[in-house]
Order: sequence, then C-alpha cells, then structure tokens
Amino acid sequence: MGARVSPGNIPPSYEDAGPAVDAAVTDNNGHTILTVPPSQAQGSNVWANIADIAGDEEDSSTANRRKRKYTKKLSEETHRAIWDRLKTVEYQYRIGYLLTLRPSSLCDDLIEFNFNDVTGLQADFVRRYGQDRIIGISNTWQHRCLENIITFVQAHMQETPLFAQCKDMPSIHSKLKRLYDHQLFVELFDFCKGHLDIAGSGSDVQKWCRALFIELLGCAKKHVDWLLLGPSRPIEASADGNTVPNKAWLINRWKNIATAKQWESIRFDPMSVKQVPSSATRRYQPKKKQQFLSVDDDPDTYIPSDTE
Repeated sequence: MGARVSPGNIPPSYEDAGPAVDAAVTDNNGHTILTVPPSQAQGSNVWANIADIAGDEEDSSTANRRKRKYTKKLSEETHRAIWDRLKTVEYQYRIGYLLTLRPSSLCDDLIEFNFNDVTGLQADFVRRYGQDRIIGISNTWQHRCLENIITFVQAHMQETPLFAQCKDMPSIHSKLKRLYDHQLFVELFDFCKGHLDIAGSGSDVQKWCRALFIELLGCAKKHVDWLLLGPSRPIEASADGNTVPNKAWLINRWKNIATAKQWESIRFDPMSVKQVPSSATRRYQPKKKQQFLSVDDDPDTYIPSDTE
C-alpha cells in the first residue's frame, strides 16, 4: 500500500508558512498513515546550509570548475547535523510500519518531507543516505517478527497442552485473547521495542496491537500445526478450497491483514502512539570479549611425542 505526503499540508517555506499546522501522510485509500507535528516538520538555518557544512557548496565564480563527486560516506559534521532528523524519520517510519506491516513509499515520502529544505551539491546524496539507512534498518522486520512469533507459538504449545489441542480458529483466538500482553507484543513485534511505547499509547493503538497479536499468532498456530503433520501434510489446496497454511501463506497474511476491510474501523490515529522516553531506552552495551586460556598454558593441550 503506497503512501504519500499531502502537499497542501506542507508549508512552502519557513518564512511564509503562516500558522503551524499538523501535516498528514496518507495512503492511496485516504487513510492517515502519519501526522507530523510542526515541531518535527520545521527546520533551522543549518538545513538550508547543509552543503556548507559538508564543504561542497559551489561558488558562482567557480561554475566552470569541475564539481566534486559525491562521497560514499557522509562527513562527520554532516552526519551530526542530520542525525536528529534521521531519528525522527526512523521513528515515524516505525509507526507507519505498525499501521501497514509492509514497506512502502512511506520511507521516500518521509525523507522528502523532513529534508525538503536541504540544498546544495550534497542534498540528493543526503536524501539517499537517509533512505538507505531506513531501508537497511527495516528490511528484516517482517522475517524477524514472524520467526519470533513462530518460535513463541511452538514453545507455548509445548508448555500449554490445551492450547496445542485447539484446532479451530475461534478456540485459538479465545486462548490468545487471554494471553495478550503489551510487553509480549513488543517482544514479538520487536521493531517497536525501545521506540514505541505501546502500553502508554492510546486505547486505539492498544486495540490495533491486540488484534494483530491475535490474528497473526493464530495464523502461526495453524502453520505450526501444518508443520507437525510431517510428510503427510498437504501441499495443495483441498477440494473444499482450504488453503495450505505454509510459510508463504503466513507471509501473505502478514502483508495483507492491515488492509483488511473488516479492520478499517480499528485503524489507530498515529498521533496516539507514544514514544519510549530516551531515559528508558537501553543504551547499547558491547559484549565482553570472551577470554580463552592460551593453548600453550592449557594443561589439556595434546603434545605429540617424538616416539609416536
């Protein structure tokens, strides 16, 4: 599902923007994907002069001089200058992904929206850098979340025989309704972890997450049941039209459930999502390098003898 920034909601410039208004990002069906507050959308003089920071601004007196090619890596100064906006785009993209469960043109729209006042020779490169960063962060979300979900369902089936015995979807959904927990959702849908405060968000956000949890874990249960059939499991749809709940089927459910017509009434307002406070975010702690005993000092090291 594609997404676009509503042009009418974006101030043409900061000097003549007039009263600050929220800017909406909508999909092709007119659903609001994201609303960006003016405080996030507006910039400062540093953005108009970002090429100066990078040292690549072309002077009019040197128009005939060969232009410097884009560097493959942003300078440290430029990276520091755009860091806050990159983090804003990343946060906004996580909200959009929660609402769609699929990558889309939302990334391009958010980059353009947040960096539309960047000028100079490196402006295009800065935008591409931002796009590549967001795509690089998000390209494993679907795979990782589905693996989390399948692993959890398998473990829960082993620990809870009554859940394992459930075969019809109403019974499975009933069990999952009682199992749902905000923290468990964040652990499984881990693109939210450390970024989106589901428990502190609005009731509409919590209802959406609960629905995703019940639907997708229910589908994963059906998929695991199919795997447990072993060699006897069907590989083609049955005569009555029942599809095979293989991995491709599960991925298809992931990609399409957020756009189901029956779910339109529970779509949440992106402004209802709360961000995890930076004080509550765990800072990355590098793992300590494991220490090994030198093979020369290890008494268990085999020492070949001359007599062998």
